[in-house]
Order: sequence, then C-alpha cells, then structure tokens
Amino acid sequence: MIKDEFRNFINFLLDKNIFQVGISFIIASQTRALSSKVVESLLFPFVIYLMGKDFDKKETELGQIKIKTGILIKALVEFILIMLFIYYLYKISQPKSLIDILYSFF
Repeated sequence: MIKDEFRNFINFLLDKNIFQVGISFIIASQTRALSSKVVESLLFPFVIYLMGKDFDKKETELGQIKIKTGILIKALVEFILIMLFIYYLYKISQPKSLIDILYSFF
C-alpha cells in the first residue's frame, strides 16, 4: 500500500510538472541574486561616479516622513535587469540564425 502511494505521488510530480516549476523558482531566485550583485558592484559605482551622488543615502522628505528614494531606484534597476535577462534568454532560445541572434542584442 505504501509503495503504491509513493508511486502515485511520483507520478503526480512528474505528471503535473512540479519539478519544472521548482527548478524555475530556483533559477529565478539565483537570477535575482546575480542581478542584485551586478547592480551593486558594477552598475551603481559607475552611476555614482558619473552623477557624484550615492543613491543609498538619497532620501526625500514629506513632512516628518523620510522616503528612501535611492533604494527604490536600485530596486527598479534590478527589476529592469532581470526583465532584460529573461527577454534575451527567450530571444536566444528561439531557433534563428546566428546573424539574427547577434542583431537582437543591438
């Protein structure tokens, strides 16, 4: 009886693509971690150098409320980077010629 239930459970996991969903979540979380590090270590030091401002310390005050707009700007840039990564990953995965793949980056 336990063997049959285990077999049914494995069939459920394979039938409903649960493994693929789990792998997708793992890949998504690692992509976010990677893009976060790229933003922190490569992109924002360059932006700080160009603008002369540190976004971590940027705040906007509305009365007694302090809104940390720098953190919001970083989050938006991270979101855009993740979306660009997914977009280009999708473009590359489509069967095309090498010329079309190279043109898709520009």
